[in-house]
Amino acid sequence: MKKYILFLLFVLSSCSQNCKELPGSYKNHEEAITIVLSTNFKYTNNCDVSESSFITSADYYSCDNKEGYLIAGINNKKYIYQNMPYEVWEGFKNAESKGKFYNHKIRGSYRLSLNNK
Repeated sequence: MKKYILFLLFVLSSCSQNCKELPGSYKNHEEAITIVLSTNFKYTNNCDVSESSFITSADYYSCDNKEGYLIAGINNKKYIYQNMPYEVWEGFKNAESKGKFYNHKIRGSYRLSLNNK
């Protein structure tokens, strides 16, 4: 039983990576979301978007509390943003209208870097 628990801990720890191992670009958005969600970040945070008419979720992941990834649920589809400053995340969280803030400050910015292979 003890060997099984040690093996399980090894498998679980090997499935995640740390911030230093994150690639600079990704094959596609799905790969980026999978990698980001399996990474151990120093800072993770989510935001209550229950009053938004189209934003269904918002989660922020950062290695250094300066820049990070935003994974946002928009009309039940996941979008990922890269190198988003922490200050923008804080502005989004504190915005009276999450949708207006998203449309004016996030949408079209902080685009994920994709490989063109």
